[in-house]
Amino acid sequence: MAGSYRFRFVEHNKSHQFFGSNKSVLIRATLIDGHGKVILDEYCQPTSKIIFMRTQCHGIFQWEIIDKQSDEDLIRKIQEIIKDKIIIGHSLKYDLEVLKVSPPETKIRDTAERFSWTFRKHIPSLKELAKNKLGIEIQTGTHDSKEDALAALKIFVS
Repeated sequence: MAGSYRFRFVEHNKSHQFFGSNKSVLIRATLIDGHGKVILDEYCQPTSKIIFMRTQCHGIFQWEIIDKQSDEDLIRKIQEIIKDKIIIGHSLKYDLEVLKVSPPETKIRDTAERFSWTFRKHIPSLKELAKNKLGIEIQTGTHDSKEDALAALKIFVS
């Protein structure tokens, strides 16, 4: 079954890189199935130190992830769910790196790549695609992983 899988990360900058480690840290993951039904929406506590929380972007505060499952536990859970599934999302490269998975290209449906030619010389943001392909506004405040996952799925099937 295909599904849109969107993962929420604490990011240092728009390229999803972190001080020193060059990696993002998972703090929330949302998975929806091909019908838009949420099958997982969970927070986790990263095992590595958070350098810059970016609450203003994703709306998650540090206190919300205290005493949550470890990122390693959540990553294992996600790996099991997405195993052998078609993965639909936006700019999946970074998400898949954090999840330590390398699915075959035949299982990846990335809206950033699929529609890159429609926006001149840059890769369109999920927000741009939602506006242009669906006529809806998303990410008007903080980013919400459920909203992002559903938008990516709708864009892909449109």
